[in-house]
Amino acid sequence: PDTVAVAVALILWFRLEMKRSTSCALLLVQKRARGEDVGQGASQQPAPCRAIVLVDAPTQNSKGTALVHALATRGVEQIVDLRTQYGRPCAQLSAAYVAALQAARGQGVAYSCFDWGTGATGGEVLERLSGMGIDAVLSLNEPSAETADFVAEELGIAGNGTALSTARRDKLAMLARLREC
Repeated sequence: PDTVAVAVALILWFRLEMKRSTSCALLLVQKRARGEDVGQGASQQPAPCRAIVLVDAPTQNSKGTALVHALATRGVEQIVDLRTQYGRPCAQLSAAYVAALQAARGQGVAYSCFDWGTGATGGEVLERLSGMGIDAVLSLNEPSAETADFVAEELGIAGNGTALSTARRDKLAMLARLREC
C-alpha cells in the first residue's frame, strides 16, 4: 500500500480509538463522580476493538486496502463490510480490495459483507449484526454517516447518535443548531 493510503488508514483508526478512549474515560469519570467503585487498577484504556462494521469502505483505491491491512495488523478479529446505495455492492468489490481481505483472512480475520437495502433489508442486517459482538461502526464517506449513526445506535454502541445526524451533513441545519446553542 502507498504511504498516503496507510496514513489515511491510520488516521481513521486513530479517530476511532480516540472516540472509544474518550467514551471509556468519560464513563470512568461519571462512575467516580457518582461515588462508584471503579477498582484499584481500573484501566483507563478501552478494550481493543475486535469486531468492526465499515460502512461503505472505499474499495476502488488504496485507502480501502490500507485500512483492511491496518485493522488486521491491530488485532481486529472480524470486519463486517456494510454496503449502502452510496458504495459499491458486495458483488462489485475491486480485485485489490478482495486481495486485501484474503490477506486479512490469512491473518485470522473473519469477513462478512452485507448489501443494505439491495440485498437484505435493514432489519435483517441489524438482526445479523446484533449477534456478531460488534464493538464499533465506522462510516467511511459522508453520505454513509447517517447509516453508521443509525446502526451504532440500534446496536447500542457508543457513537454520534442519530439526533443530530442531519446537522453534521447539512450546513443550514448545522447553522440552525449553532444558533440554538
